[in-house]
Amino acid sequence: MARKDLQVAPLEQELVVYDPVSGRAYLLNATGAMLWSRCDGTTTTEALGGALASQYGLDQEEAMEGVTNYLAQLSRVGLLAPPLR
Repeated sequence: MARKDLQVAPLEQELVVYDPVSGRAYLLNATGAMLWSRCDGTTTTEALGGALASQYGLDQEEAMEGVTNYLAQLSRVGLLAPPLR
């Protein structure tokens, strides 16, 4: 799930995500913006993969690999909230 304290602003088909804690801004491309909009804490990784596969005509395995890598990047830079236990 995306952190609640982040500031998000659309920029054409992309998104600018500002992290007030680190002072850094991140530019998400159209694909990243589409996935980001679904990082709501209820959408599963599999559903994200399905959305990516559907939108870009990818097979499910390729889409899941892309989603997994993307979520790992978002987590590494601290844009995702830690999972609830």
